[in-house]
Amino acid sequence: MFKYKIRLDTLGDIQRFAEKARRHSHVKLIDTFGDQRINAESVLGCLATIDWKDVWVESADDIYQDIKEFVI
Repeated sequence: MFKYKIRLDTLGDIQRFAEKARRHSHVKLIDTFGDQRINAESVLGCLATIDWKDVWVESADDIYQDIKEFVI
């Protein structure tokens, strides 16, 4: 399992990130404590993370090369 802390600041970031996440399977956005898990392939799902203090992406595959612009 691969996990990266990411930052999605704008609607454009969210749209680009969701598009990249759709290229892979089982990509989830999770909060700091792992209490909330959201489908990262959905723009609406990504929008739900706006109020989260920290956002992490979790994937069975190493998707770093596709999402490296969002990794902090």
